[in-house]
Amino acid sequence: MAYNILLGIITLLLAVYYFIRVKYNYWKARGVKGPTPLPLVGNFGGIFFNKTSVVEFLKKVYNEYKSEPLIGVYSGVNPILVVKDPAFIKDILIKDFSVFANRGTFARDTVDVFASNLFRIEAQRWRPLRAKLSPTFSSGKLKNMFYLLKQCANNFGQYLDRLVAQEKIIDCPAITSKFTADVIGTCIFGIDMKALGNDKCEFLEMGKKMMKPRLKVRMKEFVRNWPWLFDIVGNFLLDHDIIEYFMTMVTKTIDYRVKHNIIRHDFMDILTDLKKNPEQLPELEVTDKLIVAQAVAFFIAGFFTSSNVMSHLLYELALNPHMQERLRTEIIEAVEETNGDIEYDNLKKMDYLEAVFKESLRKYPAVTHLMRESLEDYTFSGTQVHIPKGQSIWIPVYSLHLDPTFYPDPHVFDPERFMKNDGDLGNSVPYLGFGDGSRNCIGARFAVQQTKVGIIEILKNFKVDVCEKSTFKYGDQPRLFLLTASEGTYLKLTRLGKD
Repeated sequence: MAYNILLGIITLLLAVYYFIRVKYNYWKARGVKGPTPLPLVGNFGGIFFNKTSVVEFLKKVYNEYKSEPLIGVYSGVNPILVVKDPAFIKDILIKDFSVFANRGTFARDTVDVFASNLFRIEAQRWRPLRAKLSPTFSSGKLKNMFYLLKQCANNFGQYLDRLVAQEKIIDCPAITSKFTADVIGTCIFGIDMKALGNDKCEFLEMGKKMMKPRLKVRMKEFVRNWPWLFDIVGNFLLDHDIIEYFMTMVTKTIDYRVKHNIIRHDFMDILTDLKKNPEQLPELEVTDKLIVAQAVAFFIAGFFTSSNVMSHLLYELALNPHMQERLRTEIIEAVEETNGDIEYDNLKKMDYLEAVFKESLRKYPAVTHLMRESLEDYTFSGTQVHIPKGQSIWIPVYSLHLDPTFYPDPHVFDPERFMKNDGDLGNSVPYLGFGDGSRNCIGARFAVQQTKVGIIEILKNFKVDVCEKSTFKYGDQPRLFLLTASEGTYLKLTRLGKD
């Protein structure tokens, strides 16, 4: 009896050993170099156990295999291909996009009601949905929405006046998130959220809770790697108060618009039309959950990402007062042409603002890496590296943007990089601030517009300086794909014309 048990254990261990050895021979067999994996956790032990972040891991691997265009790593026993070569990246995102149209994220919408959004869903559903939602962010629609953006900016300026009168030291992400919450509420949801000056704004608090790097969030993203397991335990890892809040808000807003025939030329109009006419998307089952999932995804992208970009940009301008003054001069000259008010067409004339924005997004990219999945077998051009259908691919945006091969003195904030050749860096220099290709950020132009308008409102009225509390340490929360400052996010604001 004991012999049989011992034999069974030995057999099981040998089977596990063989399984792991075969799995971990995956990249070696394909001639792709990479770090040696550990049993079960692969190369992601530090990430799984909250010891390091994805961006730090990718930076380490990127620099250790400096001369390699492709690097093979393992998340558990799952192989991931890290692609560094700019030519291969162009192939993946643009030239051979049809092969890599999936993001490789699991949209388990049977469990997570927000998962069936444009950013997660597979290519088959993504194509018709993107075509339906894209008109929201056309030049014409953005121009029509600009008056709403100006209203938010004016309210923002008044809020800062009141704030600075009481306390000149401000927590940068705290104020920028209030502005972006107001903008998203107004331009996307068609609701005045009154986030400015209201520390108990439920809309703002829900946004903060969604993005807070809690254990529950990390567990949910980790379990997504095993769809069968997510189907079992995923429901326990969801924030049901957030789900109920957005389901109620979006469905009530749409029902009210339908009942009263309200049209605002905003994102919610598209969703309202989709609910009224679901036959427009025969490829999808148009439900309230699908509609709300799109609204929530755009809320996250517009609220958190733009707030981060604004904070990073203001911090760099505080560190570089000569750049700040140059930008302020450009802003004042532009608004003086329109009686001191910012207009839609003014933004296109501000070349230095564009350069400052692009440099901020280079040094602090909105997303630290891009993910794709192969939809068929594929061989990289000029190599013997062959990958099968279903292969996960990561593109390390943050590491590419800080590579001195592409950007000399990459840690130096230098907008002049984008002042030459009309900001064209050339095909050999990767710039992936909003991704690239057909599956880039659909709301990129809106994000740029709201960020620029917010920065203009601040700089034409206030001087921004560092203070004793300004450190902006980038701890990059483990398992988050977004670059965030972990502490020291304080700056000093002074009304222009005052000491």
